[in-house]
Amino acid sequence: MNRTNSFEYAMNVWLTAFGITPLIYMAFMLVRGLNVVSELSLLFVALAFIWGTLFSIPGWVLLYFSTRWLNARHDNPSTIKAILMVLGIVYAYVPFFLVSVSSGNMSPDSFNFWIYGSYVLAIEGCIFFYDLKPDVVVRESLS
Repeated sequence: MNRTNSFEYAMNVWLTAFGITPLIYMAFMLVRGLNVVSELSLLFVALAFIWGTLFSIPGWVLLYFSTRWLNARHDNPSTIKAILMVLGIVYAYVPFFLVSVSSGNMSPDSFNFWIYGSYVLAIEGCIFFYDLKPDVVVRESLS
């Protein structure tokens, strides 16, 4: 009998997305022609790390419980991942929405827009990339 890897999966998705989001953001800034290698950008990465930790922990908790719940009810990892991709966008959007409401800016020229886009790309890519094992134990006990 296989055991689910819901916790490991959610943790891998969260940590990897958290780690590569600043790199995706810097790539966006390079494409836009902005100099991202400066003391100011290094300070930004440090601050983004701190704020990213605070804002992403609730999303990770929701991702874990969603993964666990879906994994117990579906045996097709592709279906679970498709649902998690939609939920990942929602879970990532809520903190950025709250910050945007307080700052009043989510235009394509704002910081919030680009960092949100970077985080969503990272989350979506990680949800797709990591292997999710079906929760066979729960499925057998429900039958």
